[in-house]
Amino acid sequence: MRVSYFLFRVVDLGLVLGYESYRPVYIVLYFATLLVWNCCQTLMGLYKTIQDTEMYILCPEYYKRKVLDRRRPNSDFSRIFYYHFEKNENSGWKSLFRKRYPSSQFCCRCPIVQSCQVGGVVVGWGVDNDQLSELFGLFPNVRWMHSMSSGVDHLPLSDIKKRGIRLTSSKRMRARAVAEFVFGLVYLGCKRYLEHQSIKCRTVIKSSLLENATICILGTGEIGQNVAKLASAHGMNVIGVNTKGGAVPFFHEVYDASHINEAIKTTSAIVICLPLTTRTRGLVGGSILNAASKNAFLINVGRDELVDNKALALALKSGQISWAALDIDPPGRKHPCFGLPNVLFTNHSAFLVDEDEDLMFKGLIENIDHFIFGEELDGLIDLSKGY
Repeated sequence: MRVSYFLFRVVDLGLVLGYESYRPVYIVLYFATLLVWNCCQTLMGLYKTIQDTEMYILCPEYYKRKVLDRRRPNSDFSRIFYYHFEKNENSGWKSLFRKRYPSSQFCCRCPIVQSCQVGGVVVGWGVDNDQLSELFGLFPNVRWMHSMSSGVDHLPLSDIKKRGIRLTSSKRMRARAVAEFVFGLVYLGCKRYLEHQSIKCRTVIKSSLLENATICILGTGEIGQNVAKLASAHGMNVIGVNTKGGAVPFFHEVYDASHINEAIKTTSAIVICLPLTTRTRGLVGGSILNAASKNAFLINVGRDELVDNKALALALKSGQISWAALDIDPPGRKHPCFGLPNVLFTNHSAFLVDEDEDLMFKGLIENIDHFIFGEELDGLIDLSKGY
């Protein structure tokens, strides 16, 4: 900075005292030095912005290790606070952190250091409202929070909105994985693979073509659009349902939620990928299931609470719904659909692929950089809607 300032003053003096024949050269040098001066000022300002930014990451140990391995050196923080729930604190991530980011500091577990400089928070699964309330008390100037999970129904959205915090989730990062999982289940329903396994004698079983079949996708967000993209590629007629209707990429027709019964009346497959909100809780009940075409099958990759499971069990027993795949947390014996022969529970596995951590943390690091440099965040949640 001192060198640039010295050159600036030398050129300025040259313009005043220089000979007439050298005046054009001095003018060029003047503006070139002025440009260098401005660039230096900008870079120093950006460097100060990065150094003044702090992050707090509330998630298990191995997530932090991934973050540290993949952070870009040009987006170092002055301080990053880590907190995790695992018993083993002797892993090598601390030395890795100190080696790669020597200017940074960290603390682990309680007590957490109070700081007004923390601007961003990353939370993992299992974080409860009490922990978040404590967190917001310690870090009153948090402006952004990222959830490692796709859904955010477990978070205190009203409190987050009241504090003026922007919330993002990992829904975009996992949309393709969930969509491919869904389409494997679509094949399973149309081709009836499981029935071949259950029949001991040599019985021929007819299956259905995917081409020209109708699929109804409840929810037209990131996951819904990825499912629709795969369905369109197979020549299926793709119908969607959302709150307002209207055109959505890869959907041939989209109904608003008030016309959901009309949307599913000719479908072969019903796919639920809705967010869980007060409006969608228990949405798929008896009236909707009875409006579906006979022998349609149902796939739920959203929350279990989206479905009235007692009504679903009755529809499965009567044959109104031929088969169902429920990607929910492992159900207990009290679940209405537990033990039914035409139900497949996939234990909340739709998002989980070998590449999940790579995909998730690539998106997380990109979002951290977006936050630092004041760019638009990916996966932003509308706190009024809950998704």
